[in-house]
Amino acid sequence: KKSSSSKKNKATRRQNAAVDASPPDLNEVISQADLAMERSDVEQALQLYHYAVVTLRKTISASSNKATELMLARVLGKFGEAKVSAGDQDGGRSDFNDALLLLDSPGDPEVMTSIEEGDEALESEEWKEAKAGLCMYLGQLSSGNEALEYFTKAILNLRACVGILETREVKSSSEAAVVDDIGSDTIIGNSLMGARRQLCTAHCSVAELYLTDLCDEVDAESKCESYLKSALQLGDNESTADATQAMANLRLCQSRGVEAIPYILEVYGRMKEAVSAMTDLVGLGCSENKSTTHELPADSQHADDIEAKELKDDVLHAAHKLPGFDFRCQTAKILLECASVLEEQEDFKKTDQLSSCPSDSPSEIDMNKDTEQRPYCIEAAIQVLGSLLAENDEVVEVWYLLGCAFASTMPKNIEAAKYYWETALEMLGKVKEGVEQDMPMLKGDNEEDVQSEVEDVNTKIEELKMKLSELEGKAFNSMDEG
Repeated sequence: KKSSSSKKNKATRRQNAAVDASPPDLNEVISQADLAMERSDVEQALQLYHYAVVTLRKTISASSNKATELMLARVLGKFGEAKVSAGDQDGGRSDFNDALLLLDSPGDPEVMTSIEEGDEALESEEWKEAKAGLCMYLGQLSSGNEALEYFTKAILNLRACVGILETREVKSSSEAAVVDDIGSDTIIGNSLMGARRQLCTAHCSVAELYLTDLCDEVDAESKCESYLKSALQLGDNESTADATQAMANLRLCQSRGVEAIPYILEVYGRMKEAVSAMTDLVGLGCSENKSTTHELPADSQHADDIEAKELKDDVLHAAHKLPGFDFRCQTAKILLECASVLEEQEDFKKTDQLSSCPSDSPSEIDMNKDTEQRPYCIEAAIQVLGSLLAENDEVVEVWYLLGCAFASTMPKNIEAAKYYWETALEMLGKVKEGVEQDMPMLKGDNEEDVQSEVEDVNTKIEELKMKLSELEGKAFNSMDEG
């Protein structure tokens, strides 16, 4: 009897253990992986995505269905993105391609015709959007014509998405009017806005290719402009910022700098309020065109002064609304280049003289009518760079560009330019020292890459020394004249 009772107890414990060892909810695993990526814990995200991929592949092997395949394709996309973030581009590319193979499998919703309706239409839209996202990832990992092929596929799929959602939106609006229900209509409207924004981004990516990798192709310039114009017509202010800035860059590349000004000022106008809130943190916030009056903290106090600024709720809110760091850095560069163009264009000193620009240029510019364009562009660049400095004060390029901006003011703010350039020079010296310390431990291709980096740093150091020397000469002449 004791033996029988013992066996029953063991069996009960095994059953309880089996219950306790039940697999975690897959959706929860994926959500946790997404959260890990948001907090930059890439290692944990990789482990969770790997678990999800293995589990979904086992499920598909046992009993395949379209919903599971779509889910696996999306997780593979996230897994690939995490690998790229960890520096494994080949692994990421492999996952993106595996996901595309799943979505290109026979019988997928891609083969549906334009008469598709209801749930089938939305299923097709989901598949096309997933394929477009994967093609965008692969395009970003590629170059030249290979990248063009991926971006073109993304555009085709996104156009199909927009078409499906536009049809559904019209139908949903009619149904909502009958039953007085706007819930589903809002969901479809948001999905349509998202698809249009992605399509805008895809057009900008192709335009960028024709400005860089494919710039020697036949009609590269006209193709670039055509894609940018299409992008500008697609979306709202949020989605067209990339296209507007890219159009300004194109005009500069075409030596049509004056026509670039309305575009880049439109970009600045959209971020102006948020930028100003951030710039105040580093002591660069000021009234328009007062760039020559900026007061600089003593070197030893600079970091403390930045940290002493309280990050109020409105500043944090402004930071979240701003475009990305790299985008704003490019904005500042274009603003400074436009200022240089205006310096050479004596006939273009006042805002109202921009009326001769082409009709496709933005019609409204956020600047006072009595404000000279060149000082405004310089001040705008300082404000944008100030927001970057508030976000990360360890980027050499930001300090260098701030020096360039203050050296461009009229009259030149020699003290400010010297301060920012000397800081940039000191930072470059530390970068060079760190790279040279790593040299003895490197071999082969890595050694060549680091050697190239050292040469690049040396070139920048010499350039900065020359600029500082010229600046000191101008300062001496100014004192002599005084």
